[in-house]
Amino acid sequence: MIVSYLQPPPTLRAISSLPAQNNLPLLPAHSDLPAPQRPPLLRGAPNESVAKKLTHATDRPELAVAVYVITTRHLRVKKAVQALLAYTKTKDKTDELLLNENENVYLMVTVWKIPPQEQVIKIPLPHGIRPETSEVCLFTKDEPELSAEQTENLYKKLLIQNGITNISQIISYKTLKKEYKPFEAKRRLLNRFDLFLADDRIRRLLPSHIGKHFYQSKKAPLSVNLKAKNLAKELNKHIQGTILPVTNKGCCYTARVGHTGMKADELLENVTVAAEVISNKLPKNWKNIKVLHLKTLKSVALPIFNSYISNLDELDKQPSLHQKGVQVKTSY
Repeated sequence: MIVSYLQPPPTLRAISSLPAQNNLPLLPAHSDLPAPQRPPLLRGAPNESVAKKLTHATDRPELAVAVYVITTRHLRVKKAVQALLAYTKTKDKTDELLLNENENVYLMVTVWKIPPQEQVIKIPLPHGIRPETSEVCLFTKDEPELSAEQTENLYKKLLIQNGITNISQIISYKTLKKEYKPFEAKRRLLNRFDLFLADDRIRRLLPSHIGKHFYQSKKAPLSVNLKAKNLAKELNKHIQGTILPVTNKGCCYTARVGHTGMKADELLENVTVAAEVISNKLPKNWKNIKVLHLKTLKSVALPIFNSYISNLDELDKQPSLHQKGVQVKTSY
């Protein structure tokens, strides 16, 4: 088996009886569990400073449980990342064309309850997933009393002043309406760029001018604030981040979280951050997440999270965890 599921030590066997332990963003303040021995703090566990403090709380058995949950989740994801990278290095060795190509790594999210409304979850990542050669297009609003060319030059200067060099082309709203009206022009525009950004002041005007193919191809422009005080940070968090398109027509969604050319620790951090952001944005948060998988386009899907409940109704019947107590950030 590629992914190794760690078993709790004998002193922590009571953990297995906890309902949906993988879904616990907040542990209750009191517990009837017998006081376990302090579990060892596993090297590489996230929230290490928090975990160290928890291991010393001998009079709080639920805190020791928290340490165990944190470290085992973290190791499960780490083993999945390492297995995925090892798999891509060993396959297709006979095909020289693929030796220097990196495969995208995806986080697959399966939920219990389909959200009533569609949404796009924006996920800033600690490690960029796009190479410097990526083509990025920025749509801007028309500036009063300026031609389309003057508007585009104005924003080019703005980007240069803020040290932004990863925008390949700027297209004003006026240019978009005039030069990209034919279907073939829209298709060429779609295929030319890896990512599209749009001034949030014109974002709602774009669908009728770019066409449905942008949305079907999951290349819908992302809204950015060109008036932001830190413009470089505003743009880079979208360029180097990712998105999770959530529809109301299915229960499985996919976000690109890295590629096989990244270091294992970088990919691990991206996966952890992405899962945390997604859980906070979905209805019912972690309660609604049924399964998380990691995969490439050509690999099998490796499970990194499994809910312990059998259906959403079962979880809704459980007592609320949002009580006074020790808050432990849901992590891996």
